[in-house]
Amino acid sequence: MRTVAVALALASFVVAAPSYADVPAPVAGPHAVPLVWSPAMIAKVKEQIALHEGRAATLQPVLGRDIVAHDSLISDAGVLEKAAKDDERQAADFRATAATAPDKKTREEFLVFARELDEYARHNEESARTHREVARRLEETIRQLQATVAYHLAQAAKLKTALAANS
Repeated sequence: MRTVAVALALASFVVAAPSYADVPAPVAGPHAVPLVWSPAMIAKVKEQIALHEGRAATLQPVLGRDIVAHDSLISDAGVLEKAAKDDERQAADFRATAATAPDKKTREEFLVFARELDEYARHNEESARTHREVARRLEETIRQLQATVAYHLAQAAKLKTALAANS
């Protein structure tokens, strides 16, 4: 009887052994078994690395052009503001000269010049404000692009680390 019981116990163990083999080994924790990546997994990770690096590389020229455009807008705004101040100064000079004009016709001509210069000054000031507003918006776009490039490069670095640990 004892022999039969031992034989049944061994038989049940042999039958149950394949089901124990079907249980996956833990991949995290103290009993983790490192996974060996298949060639297909390695290829997929390499593809993802290339995609992330490619996206970052694609965005770099856009980022560079946006930075140049931003700097140009700021520079142009400064030029426009300076031109507006020069126009205002010249308009004031024409008004002062008009006040000393010997006749009404000359005075009116000088005042027309002054009004035109005042209008040019207003246009230049408005253009400078517009340039600065566009530059401010472009600054936000630049920050977003920089964050996106950094994200893709960080993802590629993480994948490279994982690939090195599992190949």
